[in-house]
Amino acid sequence: MYRIIAMYEYTAANQDELSFSKGQLINILDKTNTDWWKGEASGVTGLLPTNYKCIINAPACKSLALILNLY
Repeated sequence: MYRIIAMYEYTAANQDELSFSKGQLINILDKTNTDWWKGEASGVTGLLPTNYKCIINAPACKSLALILNLY
């Protein structure tokens, strides 16, 4: 399991999806599908679109992670 940062706000369109805010940390539980990953945020589990994410370890996300005091 690893964590990502939400790059954009997302409101779930279906019951199995996860709503989240921009900048929110999400724990990734399953990456089997390339378009939708299963994640957990604030105790809620659901699917999230993969194009809304920023992987914390990626160089492009380090400045955002620093702003959010993740390092």
